[in-house]
Amino acid sequence: MKKILYILCVLCLSAIQMLAQTVVSGHVSDQRGNPVPGVEFYRPEGLVRIGVSDENGDITIENTDGLEFLKYKMYQGTNYQGTVNIIEGKVELILNKADQAISLGKNITQSAGESTLASGSIHSDELSISSDVNVAKALYGRIAGLSVMQAGDDNLNGVPSLLIRGKNTFNSNQPLILVDGFARDMNNLTLAEIETITVLKDAAASAIYGVRGANGVINVTTKRGAIGKTQVSAEYKYNHYRPFRRVEMVDGATYAELYNEALVNDGLEPLYSDQELAAFKSGQHPMAYPNTDWYNESYNDFASGHLFDLTAQGGNDNFSYFTAFSYSNEEGLFKSNNYSQREDSDLKMTNANLRSNFDIKVHKNTKLKLNLLARLSEYQEPRSGVNEIAKAVYGIPASAFPVFGPKGNYASNNFYDKNPVAMINSSGFNERLTQTLYSDIRIEQDLSMVLNGLSAEAALSYDYNSRVLDFGTRDYAYEVITPTIDENGNVDMTTVVFGEDTPMEHGDNQLYQYMNNNIEAKINYSAFFNRNRLNASLIYEQSGYARREVNETEKRQSLMGYASLSLKDKYLFDAVVNYSGSSVLPEDDRFKVFPALSAAWLVSGEDFMSNSFVDYLKVRASAGLSGSDNIDKDLFRQYYVNGGTYYFSDNVVGAGGAHEGPLPAGILDYETVMKADLGFDLNVMDNRLQLVTDVFFERRENILIGSDKTISGVLGVDVSKQSQGIIENKGVELSGLWSDSQGDFKYQIGANISFIRNKIIENNEGYVPYAYLSKIGNSIGANYGLEAIGYFEDEADIQSSPEQLFSAVKPGDIKYKDQNGDEVIDQNDVIKFGESGATPEVYYGFQFDVEYKKIGLRANFQGVANRTIYTNSDHVFFPMKNGANISKYYVENNTHWTEATKATTNMPRLTTMNNENNFRPGTHWFKDGSYLKLRNIELYYNLDNTGIKGLQSRLFVRGTNLFSIDNLKEFDPENFSAGYPSVSSVTVGASLKF
Repeated sequence: MKKILYILCVLCLSAIQMLAQTVVSGHVSDQRGNPVPGVEFYRPEGLVRIGVSDENGDITIENTDGLEFLKYKMYQGTNYQGTVNIIEGKVELILNKADQAISLGKNITQSAGESTLASGSIHSDELSISSDVNVAKALYGRIAGLSVMQAGDDNLNGVPSLLIRGKNTFNSNQPLILVDGFARDMNNLTLAEIETITVLKDAAASAIYGVRGANGVINVTTKRGAIGKTQVSAEYKYNHYRPFRRVEMVDGATYAELYNEALVNDGLEPLYSDQELAAFKSGQHPMAYPNTDWYNESYNDFASGHLFDLTAQGGNDNFSYFTAFSYSNEEGLFKSNNYSQREDSDLKMTNANLRSNFDIKVHKNTKLKLNLLARLSEYQEPRSGVNEIAKAVYGIPASAFPVFGPKGNYASNNFYDKNPVAMINSSGFNERLTQTLYSDIRIEQDLSMVLNGLSAEAALSYDYNSRVLDFGTRDYAYEVITPTIDENGNVDMTTVVFGEDTPMEHGDNQLYQYMNNNIEAKINYSAFFNRNRLNASLIYEQSGYARREVNETEKRQSLMGYASLSLKDKYLFDAVVNYSGSSVLPEDDRFKVFPALSAAWLVSGEDFMSNSFVDYLKVRASAGLSGSDNIDKDLFRQYYVNGGTYYFSDNVVGAGGAHEGPLPAGILDYETVMKADLGFDLNVMDNRLQLVTDVFFERRENILIGSDKTISGVLGVDVSKQSQGIIENKGVELSGLWSDSQGDFKYQIGANISFIRNKIIENNEGYVPYAYLSKIGNSIGANYGLEAIGYFEDEADIQSSPEQLFSAVKPGDIKYKDQNGDEVIDQNDVIKFGESGATPEVYYGFQFDVEYKKIGLRANFQGVANRTIYTNSDHVFFPMKNGANISKYYVENNTHWTEATKATTNMPRLTTMNNENNFRPGTHWFKDGSYLKLRNIELYYNLDNTGIKGLQSRLFVRGTNLFSIDNLKEFDPENFSAGYPSVSSVTVGASLKF
């Protein structure tokens, strides 16, 4: 009987235990109902996995005791997160963008709901609207606080500049860019590889990076494998490029007339006779009196590009992978006619990327992550170079000479010695081959057998990059044509051939080679108690950068403690203490402490908010220090430098030598910025409307700045820069997203805007005679110049006005205001105009995404305001001086000063001289640089029912940089010089997924 009772008791206890460990099924999907595999569920107190979703999104969870505290993490694939719901005993997880995962780097990840940071992210599906080869160009106007400004470079090689929360230093403001947690160039990636780009803006995030975090951080994470069968996707894009706006120059006859006018204004004799002017107009003698459209001779109307991406991802519980191959072949706009058939000098770029990311479970408690990227990039241009050719295209007047002379050689003359067509086709070529390897490995070890919640990690990265130049150089024969014309218009000309066609001379050179390596060791502890969570990490990092040049080695070390505490899922705290140093400072003063603290209150989690219309409300605050070691190397040492001439013997023979370099910097430190941020996250209307607001303040000190105006040079040796500059920076950021759906109709509209202003507190400017000359209290980018008050009408006006000392003035020259009343116009009359320069104070973007059944339309716009530009481009705004060309814009949209037009003029007289009075910074040449651009637009059609099981496809057409609303109608407001034109593009493409 006792045995029977004992057995019954055991059975009852087992039954109770089994009931406490009920197996629960569930499903994981995204907002559109698509299944999401690879989502790992675990218990936060032990980080023990209790289930993972399969390829259909289905999940079976064991040991569900305390299910209300169940957590999950994104083990594979997407970075979106959501909320676990338990409906009738089943687990339902719908992933959405309301709670995106935030990667801080160093393998630290938070969900947005648990984060106390000021950050912004963009994900792979949003990036895919762009067809640019350059990754940074996909970020225009997408993240509040991130300013992306177009580069004035060719469509193949131009890299936009990036700023996080504006400029707050006199030196480089380039943010720290990480790829999978290591400092790298993200433009070596392709969009097909990228999962998420996260911008970390405040002290709590930037303090993690110690001496490298002051400018903010951009963290790029690449895609990883997914549990389930292999999924393969392929995408092809054809890009059709056209110049966005073309700068047109005047024809030969107009140039000749205006040049004569400018010579007369300068008191010189006209160059062209009436007969020659008539010959230019008639066009009957194109060799002697040409009208060469150098733009049409040098540029094609369009260029094309081809982009192909092939990716595969899959795996199982023990091994998963993501791999991608990307290839692009892009043409430039130069017209390579190869008249001589001597070489291929086309402007073009070819890139090939191979990416492989692996996740391997070595042991039940040991995981290994391995990331590899190999990239080959070949950029080819004519030997003369893109910029020099563009200068010649716009700088040589149509009247100068034809493309070819009467003897069949290229034409030229003694003043304009470059022929753009010859520079493109017959000067040789440059071929730059860049090889890039990114590799990193991370081992994660669960140590819960030692202490529950304890784990350790070790990571190692090694990157290699080199660029080799292969070039060919040759000369070409050219003809100089000297025409003569008599009173009856009869033309004769003589031609002299100079130079000769030479054989190609080949050479090569290694432009650079560098290695980058990082070592990281990390101990983590995670604890869960009474609905409170603690995550803490102790991280050691060492990095080295070595370049194959003298004095080009950099080394850094840091020891960091990081902790994140959540109390009752409502009160959140993050703390960072980073002790780091860099080799740019002397050994006994390299290491500094950079602490930061952030906190958040989830107001909507309070009981008194339970019946509120507010779905989600969080208040955030952070403050702390971060640094920048992006300063000149070895300023704490003095060197002898080459230069100077020394004289010996009675014959005074000169010989080169060396002399003392600048004295060591007496005040030298890292740039240090104190950051403070207050933010609000608000969701209302069933989470359809999401709003984020941040107000911030920054004070950067120890900015490296010249000291020549505050330290006397009486010693006879230069004084080094000193770490004495101070700048304050403040601003506000707003972003919002509205998303909704009605049956088959789905849409979302998003927008963001930031206003950022900086102020100089200390700049070592020394003594200034007048208060308005001081730059203290102004912005870094403020414009300074003379205040134009009109034009001199005649000699009497000149004599009765204050003397302008820059150059001799004549009627039609710009008249400036005497600011200090000393009857002299000089540098003491320069004043500030506007708060901002080329860097805008207001940066904004907005986008929409509309989908009905299988058809969708999406677009993003980007604009700036409070931006002032200095229109000082030769040929375009500064015509004729020193032989410069003159644009149609200048002639057709303006009225330059003449005796007949002086009552209505808005431009000074034409001159052939380098007129220091007219062509200098001043209100006359400052213009409003605000603009609004359509950056990307896409129309797509999804083919879900292809007739092939499991095959999905999409057809799309995209447009990039299609239009701009601005004040410079003839020019790109971001590239308003007479250079290589910026482009717009139309893309057609198709993608397959199976």
